[in-house]
Amino acid sequence: WDFLEESFKNKKTVKGTITKTVKGGFLVDVGIKAFLHISQTDTVFIKDGAKYIGKNYEFAIIEFDRNEKKISLSRKKLLEDEKLAKKASMLETLSEGQIIDGTVARIIKSGAFINLGGIDGFLHIGELAWYKVKQVEDILKVGQIIRVQIAKVDKEQERISLSMKQLVTNPWDSASEKYIEGLIIKGKVTSIMPYGAFVELEKGVEGLLAVSEYAWNDSEHLFKQEITVGKEI
Repeated sequence: WDFLEESFKNKKTVKGTITKTVKGGFLVDVGIKAFLHISQTDTVFIKDGAKYIGKNYEFAIIEFDRNEKKISLSRKKLLEDEKLAKKASMLETLSEGQIIDGTVARIIKSGAFINLGGIDGFLHIGELAWYKVKQVEDILKVGQIIRVQIAKVDKEQERISLSMKQLVTNPWDSASEKYIEGLIIKGKVTSIMPYGAFVELEKGVEGLLAVSEYAWNDSEHLFKQEITVGKEI
């Protein structure tokens, strides 16, 4: 009791063994029996408490009442503190332009959150490739390990912006050399507008085929009749 009281006052951790499940959580042997609420056991939702029985962990004492012989513990607090410390450390080591591997943690409509090993960065859908990506899932899946470049680090807001497309050459950089006037080339129609069609020559490079440039005679009628999205011309 003296040791535990001193640990509580000085905010020191204690070692203990989870011995059994009880209503609302577990009993932990820290020299005497202490209570560990199930919500303070881990940072994730616990479906099966049995897998924690017999495990040894470090705990923080969050409640101590010697008169009532009552001690409450938390393992979650230590895990969260460790995560915050790791996050702060990562923020100090990351810099703009740095190339790093990460794991796709979560995908949303506008992009994906990438776990960089202690902190998440955000990869916007517009930074996936030089061409227009319709859905993030077309390129990424949860659990996939990818290589990204740090585009921006905001230490005050603790936000990290990432990019994949910056790791490859922008196809427009060499477009003027590859697609010279007079060159005959195949392309795929990607979208149709009232004034013409956009034709993909390669990933990231599209050209405009104006309605008036489709045919010498009755161009508008033939264009509407023959040009469809996905057609190779």
